[in-house]
Amino acid sequence: MATGLLGSLLLTLVLTFTDDPVAYRPTVWFLVVVVAAALVGGLWGLLVATACSVIGVWYTVATPPHTFSAPDPDEWWGLLGYATAAIVLGLLVTRLETALRERDVAVEARLRVEADARAQRELESTRAELFESEIQRLRVRRNVDALQDAMLPHRLPEVPGFELDAGYTPASPDLAVGGDWYDAFLLDPDHLAFAVGDVSGHGVEAAALMAQLRNAKRAFIFEDPAPEIVMARLNRFLCRLDTEHYATVVYGILDVADGRCRWASAGHPAPAAFRTGQPAEIVEVPDRRGPLLGWREQATYPEVEHRLRPGEGLLLYTDGLVERRTASIDEGLEALVRALDDHAGEPTPHLCDRLMDVVAGGHEGRDDVCQLLIRRVEEA
Repeated sequence: MATGLLGSLLLTLVLTFTDDPVAYRPTVWFLVVVVAAALVGGLWGLLVATACSVIGVWYTVATPPHTFSAPDPDEWWGLLGYATAAIVLGLLVTRLETALRERDVAVEARLRVEADARAQRELESTRAELFESEIQRLRVRRNVDALQDAMLPHRLPEVPGFELDAGYTPASPDLAVGGDWYDAFLLDPDHLAFAVGDVSGHGVEAAALMAQLRNAKRAFIFEDPAPEIVMARLNRFLCRLDTEHYATVVYGILDVADGRCRWASAGHPAPAAFRTGQPAEIVEVPDRRGPLLGWREQATYPEVEHRLRPGEGLLLYTDGLVERRTASIDEGLEALVRALDDHAGEPTPHLCDRLMDVVAGGHEGRDDVCQLLIRRVEEA
């Protein structure tokens, strides 16, 4: 409305200063004002602009000009024709502008509907892919769980004069199964073979490699059970496999008669010895610790010897028990020693579960944990 009012007023003022306003075709310019007002203000703008422009035309072209004298009949018909033309033209412009706006709205709505439909299809496709991926992950997890469960002893051997306990805590369900394992069996009535190991990585490949190492170890033990011999052969076996994985293992032999233990380590955390009333310790001999299995084919694995006294226990474990993102490995080992000091007097059965709760009470589920505990019974 302001466009029609101000435009008509401004145009009338301009034409006031001309001696022959008709020569400037004022009706054409007033029609331009009407069209502009119709485009900007719609129907109400059109009506106001038409009324104002009719007054402007009357004032400008009536005889005599620049007066509001009564028009003669011809001028009345001219003003009526102008008003009709202005209204018709304004209505056409208004309808065209409305049609264009409605078309734009319709196009925008259609594009929005198509975008929503496309987004919905993509979302459904993504959901289907995620569902299929989760199903596949669960199948793999179930197979790996079954493989790992088959590789872990379901029962520990009964050894006269000794008590055994073991524990396996898997990583959190959203992470792939690792390659942690333990093993213990009687070679003969006087000797117990024991081992704990950890294959790098997670998933089917790590679990399969764990099974291969465990089975190869048993085969090598029955040929020659000496720890340094078994570990050297196991290392050559892994070096010749087509795999980028490596493994840490500690394997040993317990002489049931006198409690003497001999073991060899391939980059594995050192066992911990503990006894009620005595400070626990990590049985570490740095210069007798061999490298990782699969690292160097000609590596050697010196033996470490430790005699278990009556009431003393030996704990073998994987690094998941003592490693944390927020603490160093030394802090983890210190926590393990403190836990063994505090709980050494507790019964052997379920002691591994107790250590898991105490040492790894904040278990982050980022790695599997295996434990194997051998304790010599106190003499009566």
